[in-house]
Amino acid sequence: MGMGFGAFVALLTLVLIVVAATRSGKNRSSAPTKRASVQSGSAPQPREAWLSNDLQRMIQALNSEGKLSDRHFLDGCELTLRIAMFSPRLSKRSLGWQVGNDLARQFRELGHEFELISCAGDALQDRPGSTVLSTSRLWEWVDRVLVPLSRCPWLISSAMAFASYLREHGDAHDLLYLEVAYPHASAGALGAALAGWKGPLVIKPMGEDTLVIEDASYGFRRFWLPRVLARWTLRRAAALRVISPLIEPYLVEQAPAPMRQIIPSNVSRGTVAAARVGDDESRRRRREARATLDDAHGTHGKTVVLSVGRLHPFKGLDLLIAAMRSLPHHHLMIAGPSFSIRGLGDVADSLRREAEHQGVAERVQLLGAIDADRVLNLMAAADVVVVPSRLESLNKVCVEAAAVGTPCVVTETTGISHWLPTPTVGRVVPPNNPEAIAAAVQELTAGNSPFSRPHARVFVERFAPERVAAELAALCQSVVSAKPE
Repeated sequence: MGMGFGAFVALLTLVLIVVAATRSGKNRSSAPTKRASVQSGSAPQPREAWLSNDLQRMIQALNSEGKLSDRHFLDGCELTLRIAMFSPRLSKRSLGWQVGNDLARQFRELGHEFELISCAGDALQDRPGSTVLSTSRLWEWVDRVLVPLSRCPWLISSAMAFASYLREHGDAHDLLYLEVAYPHASAGALGAALAGWKGPLVIKPMGEDTLVIEDASYGFRRFWLPRVLARWTLRRAAALRVISPLIEPYLVEQAPAPMRQIIPSNVSRGTVAAARVGDDESRRRRREARATLDDAHGTHGKTVVLSVGRLHPFKGLDLLIAAMRSLPHHHLMIAGPSFSIRGLGDVADSLRREAEHQGVAERVQLLGAIDADRVLNLMAAADVVVVPSRLESLNKVCVEAAAVGTPCVVTETTGISHWLPTPTVGRVVPPNNPEAIAAAVQELTAGNSPFSRPHARVFVERFAPERVAAELAALCQSVVSAKPE
């Protein structure tokens, strides 16, 4: 009976998807969007080919410090946008909390309306420009039954709540901005389609919604329902915000039609502020941060190698631990929450076993989850930050490290490597190569590779909220102002 009931719920969900897709097809014919076709497998067009006139004006408005003139933006563009960003699980505990709020703030400072919408009740309550939606217990129950297929405990309930919101308030928005193709943007796109909302969608795919690493148990697209929904969601978009050149070929394969623009994720305002302080102040902060770390963890006189991020096999932390065999005078600290992976168990326990196997357990320390407001100080205290990911769409850890004056090592299969200034701010190494990681760490910590703060500032400014918001606003304006074909 249990299997039969689960199959019924799955069938019900699929019917909803079909209805949503059908309505979406009708809506798209009347939506004020225009798509730039890109054939899969064709040579990529120059980046400038995707820039609207508005975006070119804004890039010209960037001054030498990477800041944007708000007045120039408002004078040069015709439309004041009314954007709704639906992020079902946005809360103070989520990784994107500060970054998302900084982006919203920048849009508002540019003169646009920007509504943050979530289903997480503790997140946005009583915040101006924010809406919290209530989900139905019925649809929450459906989600619980559907989890083995959807791999998401809130997909349908969030979509239905958002559909109700758009039926009542949809006319107040020109465009929906959705991040993470699956499951977040899928919930938004389903809600929009079920509500019959006729406006365009701009979607920002991330990594786990697009990339697949079977051996690392990574990627929603390993499963059939997320794969189908992710593909449908991407093809529903009027435009895709591509966060790095690395991920673009994967998106061309899955959704060749929507307009695409490379606009990386922004860092927080606090990160940019750290990069803008003077050299003397930066050195003072680094000394204080190191003293705090030494007192707390007994790292006096040690060369500290740091890795920050969630503990997951795709992050390549086992490779970093293996690299420690060639770095006998270095101490590795790994900061981030752990996950349980089917067939592997708790990742933190797995990394401890790997450290024992490599004979470096006494020099590897797992710190657990770190509050966001402590991360920059931790990076400032380290001698080098390492991002050993097997494959990752962007990763902003290198930007945060550069902001506080710490060099980094990153694999070439991590999207941020496209922008990293080498050799003055960090090193780029081949993936799955502990020897290359060790060599780069040794080179950066030997004292023969001076760190360039001017280059680091330029690097960080590329990800400043004001610059990213300006580029994204121009892309959204191009979508909204386009005429139907």
